[in-house]
Amino acid sequence: MDFIINTKRNFFEVVSKYPTPDQTTCVQIDLAIKYAPIVKELTRLRLWGAATSLLVTSDGLCLASSEPDRVSRGLTDLHSPLALKVLNEIKDGRPGGTMFEEGRPPDLVMGYRRIPHTTWYLVLYEDGCEICRPMLHFRSTFLIANIGSLIVVLMLLVLVTRPIVRSIGDLSESAKNVEDGNYSINVVADRSDEIGQLQRRVNKMIEGLRQRDLMQRLFGRYVGGSVAQELLKNAETINLEGQEKTVTIMMADLRGFTPMAEGLRPVEVVKLLNKYLSRMTEIIEENGGVVVDFYGDGILALFDRVGHNVSDCAMDALDSAVKMQIALLSVSQENLVEGLPESNMGIGIHTGQVVVGDIGSEKRGKYGIVGSAVNTAKRIESIAKGGTILVSGEAYSFLEGRVKVSRKLQVELKGLEGRRDLFEIAWTSGSPVSTIFDM
Repeated sequence: MDFIINTKRNFFEVVSKYPTPDQTTCVQIDLAIKYAPIVKELTRLRLWGAATSLLVTSDGLCLASSEPDRVSRGLTDLHSPLALKVLNEIKDGRPGGTMFEEGRPPDLVMGYRRIPHTTWYLVLYEDGCEICRPMLHFRSTFLIANIGSLIVVLMLLVLVTRPIVRSIGDLSESAKNVEDGNYSINVVADRSDEIGQLQRRVNKMIEGLRQRDLMQRLFGRYVGGSVAQELLKNAETINLEGQEKTVTIMMADLRGFTPMAEGLRPVEVVKLLNKYLSRMTEIIEENGGVVVDFYGDGILALFDRVGHNVSDCAMDALDSAVKMQIALLSVSQENLVEGLPESNMGIGIHTGQVVVGDIGSEKRGKYGIVGSAVNTAKRIESIAKGGTILVSGEAYSFLEGRVKVSRKLQVELKGLEGRRDLFEIAWTSGSPVSTIFDM
């Protein structure tokens, strides 16, 4: 069987010659197969699109082509490394495959498939961009859709999270106000979800802190700020029996206040007392003392700082007494300017054992001190003249060698047995406190 290629008419002829039995004559059969309908059917089935197609032998010889003017002999005429690779695979007898050139997308794509029951191959090739065009279009569409979806999601996140962020910011600002001690601003509870529940609970917490702060401030006015903090901190372990310890007690009283008050209006009496007690309380607390009680114009204070021994506490009491006497001189000058009488004060200091703690019942009590030492301090203060500071022998034993004494007295205190040594401390209004003590 011989093959006759007719590329101009786009078909190939198969010519077979069979000799007759007597060898005198022969029969010639001419078979013409058109290639175009095959390619047209491939295009109709969308198996390849507009690609160039070849019908080649196993040796790469071209039998027919969809573009006859481009191929004259075979795959080698394509002058492409990829065509040579396809030819090598065809020669190896492989039934079919697809190969790609370099590049993304590849510059050229070639596919081949052997036609059953023959040694012919159908070869198709196309530019890579054309092959990948649907994929590239899908990738671009997918990318645009993803970007659009991301923008929509971000917008939804902003719309959903903005109220949450605002509410959290309000809660944070409220927490800062509470930290700074400002309990007057509540959080706006405008949500019905879990954050709204948190807002309402924060408002309840702020209200509780506001009430506690008010109670502590009011409580501190009556027992002293440091005592109030200690009692509130240990409220569950309050011991009504108190605690026995050695402390230094100071009592101060204005001399001649009762007859002086009789000549003043009640408003003036209160004004004079408040100024005096306020200045004295400030000095006592600055030196670590606690004002236990006020008796009209009298002051009862104790000195028992945590972490300090009895000697240091006695020095705190004496330092307070000197500063109080100096401060009273300034208060008296202010009173004169306001048309109020001058004042002078006697101070007594004693060191002894007392019971310190809460005195009273479960429902009502007060912070105070109980013991004979309190009575002794009161007796010492009662004989101290205006402008003087008297110290008992017990207190002086912790101060001896550290202070200047103007004189020593031996007196009988009312209600107490025996004579007692008292020491009058030397101080001057124009001298700093440090020069009054012999350190």
